[in-house]
Amino acid sequence: MRYSSVLFPVALIIGAMALAACGGGGSEDESSQADFGVEPEERIEEPQVAGVAEEPGAADVQAEAAREEAEARAEAQAEAQAVAQAEAEPPPVEDLRAAVLAGLRVFEEVTILEIDPLGLPDAGTLRAVHATGMGFSLGPDGGAPEAHFLAIYRAEAASTSSGRAAWQQVARLELESLPDFLVEDAVRQVEIAPGEVWFEVQGFTGAHSGVYELISYDGTALETRLTWFSPSPGAGELSDLDEDGRPEVLLNATDPFVFCYACGVWIPFVVVYRWDGADLMRVEIEALPASAPAEARAAVDRALASVRADLWRDALAAIEVAEQTGYADETLKWNAILVRTITESRLESIEQGAYPLLGYVFAGEYAEAVDFLGQYAPEEIFNFEGPLIVGTAAQSWVNVLGGWLVNFASRAVTAQPDLASAHFLLGLG
Repeated sequence: MRYSSVLFPVALIIGAMALAACGGGGSEDESSQADFGVEPEERIEEPQVAGVAEEPGAADVQAEAAREEAEARAEAQAEAQAVAQAEAEPPPVEDLRAAVLAGLRVFEEVTILEIDPLGLPDAGTLRAVHATGMGFSLGPDGGAPEAHFLAIYRAEAASTSSGRAAWQQVARLELESLPDFLVEDAVRQVEIAPGEVWFEVQGFTGAHSGVYELISYDGTALETRLTWFSPSPGAGELSDLDEDGRPEVLLNATDPFVFCYACGVWIPFVVVYRWDGADLMRVEIEALPASAPAEARAAVDRALASVRADLWRDALAAIEVAEQTGYADETLKWNAILVRTITESRLESIEQGAYPLLGYVFAGEYAEAVDFLGQYAPEEIFNFEGPLIVGTAAQSWVNVLGGWLVNFASRAVTAQPDLASAHFLLGLG
């Protein structure tokens, strides 16, 4: 009994320790540390984040860049092929015609021109379009007029939506020369200066007047470079006056209203523009520079005096004297060209005009004018009812005839006081 009383408390202690070891919830290390009063070390666990991929390496970046470059190259190639196809097989011209006419109110017809791009960079396939006919309605409803225009269209590549090429307007300009009427071939492409496409416009306005316009296209916009009005049709033309391969612009400055427009008497004159390397510039009859030889300068000065007096044959003779000195520059060159051009037109008009007496006077041919009067008796020359007046273009314009004779002959005798024939015509006027 004595041993059992001692063993019973021992057994209880052993059982309690076993329960603590099995049910305490901590690890063996933590239990042992707690038993000795030491705090357990804190356990650090790495967080787990779902859905985040690992950072790509250099090889993956290079592969993606190569793929994007290949896609861009393929897209550019496809676009270039589409553009080439549009140029090789442009859309039907009738598509362009229908589209333009659909946007017009008055005009019922248009002309379409094929354009030579003449070195314009990336110009593509181009067409020029202008309306033809009247810019206003002659019908009973009338209506606001519609301005004549010039437009440029380019053939664009087929789009993925439509599957076919189309014409796209890239430039448009209302004509500043304000023609009332354009015929089918009123506009044509011409060569004026390199690096641009040029167009010449010949139009009609009013009862019998003409208009002229030069337009340039630089690949982006149309620009009017020159306009001209003439009381007669044929307001301007191009002609290579100096035979250098580049044409000059000749503008019709003839006065057809000497008596009346239909009377058939006119004063010929022309205005000339040339390309100076940067723009169109008007050619003037000018004095030579001070550096020119004195003989050449004096001859040109005499020519200028004769031009002011409308003594054209004398002006040409003086220019030829200057040329014979051996001196040459741009001023003398263009003086000679302009004086020759006007002199020839004045002399031609003597036979072409309806009243030869004034034709001689307008050309400065006073001796020939007096010879022409020699076919009449003196009493016929000074008789308003004589053959010099009756039945001629001057019959209803006797006072106007006198005014022209005084105008021209007075300037002639101022320039050449000893010109007896001019004095006679002055007295007749």
